[in-house]
Amino acid sequence: MKRIASAALAAFCIAAPAQAALVGVQSGASGGIYSIDPTTGAATLLTTLADEVSFTGASYLDEVLYATDVLVGSDFGTGTLDAGTGAYVEVSDQDGSANWHALGSDETAGLLYTVDQVGDVLKSLTPGGVTTAIGTGVGAQIRGLAYNDADDILYGLGWDNSVVSLYNIDTTTGVGSLIGLTGMTDFYLGLAYDEDSGILYATDATALYALNTATGAATSIGATGFSNIDGLAWIADETEVPIPAAAPLLLVGLGGLAALGRRRG
Repeated sequence: MKRIASAALAAFCIAAPAQAALVGVQSGASGGIYSIDPTTGAATLLTTLADEVSFTGASYLDEVLYATDVLVGSDFGTGTLDAGTGAYVEVSDQDGSANWHALGSDETAGLLYTVDQVGDVLKSLTPGGVTTAIGTGVGAQIRGLAYNDADDILYGLGWDNSVVSLYNIDTTTGVGSLIGLTGMTDFYLGLAYDEDSGILYATDATALYALNTATGAATSIGATGFSNIDGLAWIADETEVPIPAAAPLLLVGLGGLAALGRRRG
């Protein structure tokens, strides 16, 4: 009986590891936060949003989910989202802009990046809400951003009359350099970089893609099953996964089985 209890406990420990995840934020008055399977593209609803978002960008910084273009009343802002409840806490009024459609994060520098559609200017944002304009224009209408911390590369998805292109954006000058056309056509666009696998993921209105970082070409992974998931964020695998509520009961039960085994032995 002791061997059975030990095996069951080991199986439980293996069943709930820390793991990386793709998370999507859906635009609309009744949008939601989703987990997205990176192998199939299928999305699963985690929670509905407490506030409306519009052409939103999303990114994790220090294990906190941030989103842009969150509408509270008549004003747009950028702030944190609770993936469990959908609750929003504002950290920036977006300098009065309603057009921050993308968000990426540099974990090393502790900064978020966005592009203001007014002038297409790259901006950095601290977690406390301090905004700094970088340069005078990216040179493209950016609707998705993702940062590769290992190589210090800020990727951007640009949209122009149904043509979606991948850019490398210089975080010192704010200028974008064209990498190539993706083959995607929709303007609901999200972008996230998986630091573990080195895969650059993108979403359009209905599907998940993997992008070639050398050419920009998109390969379809699969449909999300939901519309307009345009804020895409990746969270690293060191993040702890919450233990299910039933776990303490399971551990108590396994302890009882082990004790029974000892008595019978």
